[in-house]
Amino acid sequence: MQTSLSLVPLWIYPLFFCLLIVGIRLCSPCTVKISRLAVLPLVFILLSAHHFLKLSNINVLNVLSWLIGIGFGSYIGYVYKHNFPIKIDRGQDLIYLPGDSMLLFLIFLDFGMEFFIAVIEGDGLAPICWWYHPLIMIVSGCIAGIVIGGNATHLYRYTHKKAESIGTTRA
Repeated sequence: MQTSLSLVPLWIYPLFFCLLIVGIRLCSPCTVKISRLAVLPLVFILLSAHHFLKLSNINVLNVLSWLIGIGFGSYIGYVYKHNFPIKIDRGQDLIYLPGDSMLLFLIFLDFGMEFFIAVIEGDGLAPICWWYHPLIMIVSGCIAGIVIGGNATHLYRYTHKKAESIGTTRA
């Protein structure tokens, strides 16, 4: 039986620490380029796809579960972020975001799930039941969806809100 840490791919650790730094920075108010709003959803989609492929049980139920998770998570992200007080500077393509610890929580949740899957699958402890893989897919999709929905909400508000001058505190 291998240790839990040796079952997780090595590339996960640097990614975890990079995302951890970003998550900690975003806990404080910051001003970021609007183009950077696309980076985190892309990373979380790739992590979610990694979970999907890691379970190597691609079928209609798992794909549907993953898509339901992404849809539900996107809705949660929208509801959570649609009233955040943001400021816009279209001249410099900047958006001011208030501090928020949700991303940090999602990072820990996603990487906790990575370790859970590695231990359960690696040690052969995965339950033999029809709902195990769909449940993992729903949770993984929901985590990615929250980031997608939240950042898509900020992007929508960026395009539809009156511009104003803001500082240059960067994340």
